[in-house]
Amino acid sequence: MGPTGEVRNGGMPPAALPELWVNEVEPLLDLDLPVSVRFGKVRMPLSQALELGDGSIVELDSRVDDPVEVLVHGKVVALGQLVVVDGCYGVEVTSLAGSGTARVSLDAVLPPNGDSPDGEEETVQE
Repeated sequence: MGPTGEVRNGGMPPAALPELWVNEVEPLLDLDLPVSVRFGKVRMPLSQALELGDGSIVELDSRVDDPVEVLVHGKVVALGQLVVVDGCYGVEVTSLAGSGTARVSLDAVLPPNGDSPDGEEETVQE
């Protein structure tokens, strides 16, 4: 993904949705969902976190060549490798969460209470 949210797929056409989903899913395709990449984590006591300052180094639990997690609305949907695209970080997806090429279910990335992903109310005009 570029900084504009553009997905680069090497010139391959986007994956087609099953025909049965088109009418139900198509209205949702313009939803903006928060996408983030997690490449490590650490737990530390509050006292240690309060000591952090300029120049502090926080060592993470992952190695440079370990896969990173791609999260959509806080849920891991894919694994990948960090890449650099036009001077910006990117992720080359190497596997989707779940089984092989199975698509992540909409329930996995949409908020459970029916709110829009960014917490703002969505209105649909017919």
